[in-house]
Amino acid sequence: MNKRKLIISVITCLAFLLLLSGNVESILESIALLFIVFFISPYFDNLCEKYKKRFSFKRKIVLIIITFLIPAFTYSKKSLIINNIFTTIVVICILIIIFFIIDEPLIKHKKNRLSHSNNIKKEVRKPREYIYFKDKFDEWLIQNMTEFGEEYEFYKLNCCPNCGVVLEKKVNTTKNCPACHKKIIIRTNYLNKARLLLSSERLLKYEKSNALREEILFMENQMEELNNIFHEYFYKFYELKKEKPYLSARDYTWTFENWLLNEIDVKYFKLFKIYVNYNYQDRILKCFDVVRGFERGTLVFRKMIYLAKYKNKDNVLIGMILSLIYRDIDIAYLPITYGEYDCINDDSNFYFSAGVDINLLIDFMDRTKLSFVELKDIFFTQAHSFIFGVLSKEEAWNIFIDTYRHYLSNLKKK
Repeated sequence: MNKRKLIISVITCLAFLLLLSGNVESILESIALLFIVFFISPYFDNLCEKYKKRFSFKRKIVLIIITFLIPAFTYSKKSLIINNIFTTIVVICILIIIFFIIDEPLIKHKKNRLSHSNNIKKEVRKPREYIYFKDKFDEWLIQNMTEFGEEYEFYKLNCCPNCGVVLEKKVNTTKNCPACHKKIIIRTNYLNKARLLLSSERLLKYEKSNALREEILFMENQMEELNNIFHEYFYKFYELKKEKPYLSARDYTWTFENWLLNEIDVKYFKLFKIYVNYNYQDRILKCFDVVRGFERGTLVFRKMIYLAKYKNKDNVLIGMILSLIYRDIDIAYLPITYGEYDCINDDSNFYFSAGVDINLLIDFMDRTKLSFVELKDIFFTQAHSFIFGVLSKEEAWNIFIDTYRHYLSNLKKK
């Protein structure tokens, strides 16, 4: 508990005890004590700040002495005056403890905190270091600065990009030119933090150029996330960049992710074929490792789906989503293949694993208004199994229907 709050609580209790005594002098003393509580509380400081009045410590002491001695002088009793003077001295000692022993460290702490936060603000934030596609960012920056060189100069000279008039006030937000009344659009280059002024005609071209930077950034973020999980495989990415330096960031990402998915699946499929011939107890022990390995591959495949989704390639995306659903069902069925359990009827764990990515399919169907009849045709023509020999397409489709119903029933319960 805060020490100041404790002292205020003690004085308040004393005031109420005096109030209960019933004497008029005691009632006046208790009121005086309550006023003192108010003076030493933070609420009084806030009130002074609100009305821009400053009360120093000395002024507070004088105010408290006057407040506490008013009841004594009202009745003009010597004993009451002496008693109140003694109590006032005690209260002043308490105030000295509050303001010089408790408040001073707090004030110093606040000052240190403020100075620390000011130092942080003064520090120039270092730009992000791009690792995987730094060359692509550099190429984009050179191209952008060349193509929109005039627009960057317009900002430096504070000129209208439409009529060329030098403006009186610095342009910091999009507004109309006072001379030609056309719109002046301001943008920031997020690589070097340079600003530029654009006309409405040039805005579309700049947005197209900026979209390329955002695409490279999207690939950079994907590779960074994958590197955190699959660091041991990234030698292939750097080899790919040396072998084919002409590829775009998207092509590098797609090619590497495709290779990575294949490497993981081949590795764990070989282990799957070995472990399936073990005796029951050893087979069960190895089942978890194989399932976890295939789930690592699923993480990569999801990245490839997000890549297709980012480029709005719906014809490719639907086939990939259905392949992902097929993959989830295969992985969920692996423990049954190993003999961990015999049936899947009313098994909520199985349906949860099989439908872990079903929300991606539902979102796609809602957006494209795809029917289940069309979905079934696409499933049998485009979806493919990653883990061969686990389930046929007919079996996977039937399990998908059951999983979909289970998903909907859970939504209704929620």
